[in-house]
Amino acid sequence: MKAMARKNSNGHGSIRKKVVNGRVYFEARYWDPIVHKQKSISATTEAECSRKLLETLAKITTGVFVTPKNTTVSAWIDQWLANKKNLEPGTLANYESVCRLYIKPRLGNAKLQDLRRIHCQEFVNGLNKSPKYVHNICGVLSALLQEAVRLELIQKNPASDLEMPRIIRKDPIAMESDLQAAFEREVNKSPYRNVFLLALHTGARISEVLGFQWKNINLKTGEILITGQLERKRTKESTREYKDSTKTKQARNIYVPEYVIAYLRDEKRKQNEHKIRAGSEWHNESGLVFTREDGSPMPHRTIENAFVRIRTRLGHPEITLHTLRKTFITNEERAGTDVKTIASMAGHSTTGITLDVYTASTNEMKRQAAERKQERHEST
Repeated sequence: MKAMARKNSNGHGSIRKKVVNGRVYFEARYWDPIVHKQKSISATTEAECSRKLLETLAKITTGVFVTPKNTTVSAWIDQWLANKKNLEPGTLANYESVCRLYIKPRLGNAKLQDLRRIHCQEFVNGLNKSPKYVHNICGVLSALLQEAVRLELIQKNPASDLEMPRIIRKDPIAMESDLQAAFEREVNKSPYRNVFLLALHTGARISEVLGFQWKNINLKTGEILITGQLERKRTKESTREYKDSTKTKQARNIYVPEYVIAYLRDEKRKQNEHKIRAGSEWHNESGLVFTREDGSPMPHRTIENAFVRIRTRLGHPEITLHTLRKTFITNEERAGTDVKTIASMAGHSTTGITLDVYTASTNEMKRQAAERKQERHEST
């Protein structure tokens, strides 16, 4: 076989004249951005080969390149994820995890253009996960396939209109006063008591509490400015990163009473002791309130594990870290704080979220309502 290479006039790829068994044809090579490989186009004449190459390169440039028939779902996932680097770290980590653990093992070897709704439905039916997590997984699948539709790689999204498991909404759980008292007694035995008590008495999300910064706390006035949160970010260097924005992208300020300020003063004292012991090994560049003994950010997993031990000792496996936030909001409602103020303290974008999702009618509140009815009845 003889081959002669000639660079294409547009500067991309090359056209080679080849002779196989006396037959002459022309072959052009180009870079396929979908599967990250060199591909080739052939034709019987140089002009036809050049035309095919130019058409293919134009489609790649304009974003309407039709992937070859043998491109797999796995290859498309890699390309899709590569274009998602501007997402929030937590969102991107979720996409990568879902693709790696669920979509690739079950659908990765299928050809993208051959994927049908029946395959996606069978995938859904085989997921032995909670309804909420199944919706999360299928949301990622639908998103990556919808992008393939937008780029004209496939004609329609086979993951749309699937039969999904029903998500049963559970009533919010808030601790009643007796359980809250028992919880606070048990928390006092934990080295992370101040994290839990700040979450319970400020209503801040646990990621926001771990992201509290000393520069945003006034120990004299009791004002706390919540501007960011501590995010999990899976990298080789660290799994935690301070993010200078809250979940709702809006900073907020709250005021706390003196007994809550006392928790912060106690944490300040402990942190100063750790700083002295750590010496040159101390690193707390973000000025975080809650750190490990060397000043590094407090891991979410450490707090989660400590909380599990506390609730196990209490015998209440139903409560979660988010229960602390719900309890704060319910207590504020019970104390007569207006909904707009509660929503502002909690960082809700609307009061509807506060009313519909977070305020919980505890048994204690129901008993008090019954007692008020009895009092009204007796007074008539």
